[in-house]
Amino acid sequence: MAQKSIDLHTHTHCSDGSYSPRDLVRLAHEKSVNAIAVTDHDTMAGVEEALAAGEEFEVEVIPGVEISSFHDRGVLHILGYYIDARDESLQGFLQECINARNRRNPMIVQRLEELGYPLNMDEVVSLAGGEVINRPHFAQAMLNRGYVQTRQEAFDRFLGQGAPAYFAKEVFSPEEIVSFIHASGGLAVLAHPNLLNMNRLSETGAEIRRLHEQAGFDGIEAYHGDCILEYAQYYDALARELGLFTTGGSDFHGDGKHQSLGQTRCLDAIPYEFLDTMKQSLSRRQAIPNP
Repeated sequence: MAQKSIDLHTHTHCSDGSYSPRDLVRLAHEKSVNAIAVTDHDTMAGVEEALAAGEEFEVEVIPGVEISSFHDRGVLHILGYYIDARDESLQGFLQECINARNRRNPMIVQRLEELGYPLNMDEVVSLAGGEVINRPHFAQAMLNRGYVQTRQEAFDRFLGQGAPAYFAKEVFSPEEIVSFIHASGGLAVLAHPNLLNMNRLSETGAEIRRLHEQAGFDGIEAYHGDCILEYAQYYDALARELGLFTTGGSDFHGDGKHQSLGQTRCLDAIPYEFLDTMKQSLSRRQAIPNP
């Protein structure tokens, strides 16, 4: 009997993925991925549809979200799992994250026009499946206009960190994000630590320790889409040292990105044991009385 497999980092068209929540779950069923977490950026709008599809296709769906925080070197994202999507405080918090994107997006349009690559904001919005407008939507609009040959070129030349049309959006601190996730009954996981963009692996480890002391994560996404085995094993061992659990996810977006659902660069199948350990951690957290 084949081992059960999972994917704890996926996106739908409610943020910057290309699949609807139902089609994402259907794809998981077709690929024999037994459980997936829907972790769209700053929104849980796709969770209800995904949960219903999970019942239809007999795929376990974990409600989740991915939230950006500030990091002066690279990318700092925090994944929240088993969050109550109906929690009004959390929804207000996520709406503030979306509002920050909305304040940034006109700045990108203006800069691109100044650079000689005009876009209409309406055409960018039309590419999104929900209210979350991300840089990949700008990249796709630039591709549609013929300004670039690929979406990656749009990031490399214009939209990526340090590029001329890049603007950092206002974000919450790691401790604020983790606090909101915990307050809504969820678990907080440091996503793709390799994207912190430190010079050496030992420096990444030191940074993870510092961030954990600051924010109090529950887990580390050691096995992430593009992470090589040496790094993944290091993050896995570090998680155990810190008393945290390990997760794995492809960071699947669908069309335009090369990740395969249910797989990472160093894992052909992400083992269900990761989810078992997460559930044990959730049970322990739920057993702790609220202060």
